[in-house]
Amino acid sequence: MSYKVEQLPGEPIIQATLYPDYRVSAELPLSNQVILGLLDAATQPLFLILDVQTSLDLGQIVLGAEEVTRGATPLLHHKNVRQVVVVTTNKIIALASKGLSSPLFGKINVVVFPTLDEALGYIRAQP
Repeated sequence: MSYKVEQLPGEPIIQATLYPDYRVSAELPLSNQVILGLLDAATQPLFLILDVQTSLDLGQIVLGAEEVTRGATPLLHHKNVRQVVVVTTNKIIALASKGLSSPLFGKINVVVFPTLDEALGYIRAQP
């Protein structure tokens, strides 16, 4: 499988890892459904880590951003998403992720880190 989605035990964190063979057009609807199921079942807002280990071209980035912010079920606007935390070392993906905070995409609360350890440290330091 080219992605993994899990809620970290005992923590208000969903971690979605997109492996190098992840393909937005084919797999985004599938991975989104898994995440939505966890968010729907949550009793409190959760941090959503998107660990992007794949390279995406501009078309895939636009398609993905459109789907998760303005699609039929805009994942990143779900009532149980406390904050989106993107993990990537890809400068284009980092820039695009920060762009989700613009009014065009609904002012998503997003931060970007280069490593999963830094992202988890940030989350665990939040009140």
